[in-house]
Amino acid sequence: MIDSAALSRVKEIVGPENCHTGKEKLLVHGFDATLPQFLPDVVVFPVTT
Repeated sequence: MIDSAALSRVKEIVGPENCHTGKEKLLVHGFDATLPQFLPDVVVFPVTT
């Protein structure tokens, strides 16, 4: 689990609207080809690309 201080810092950087910890977002955006599969603690979207 992500440390609350680290999560707060991420939210400061990208804004809370771009930082997601809800299970729905984690399931949709938190996967790749690595094994074993696991859910991330947080999904972060960039402010700009």
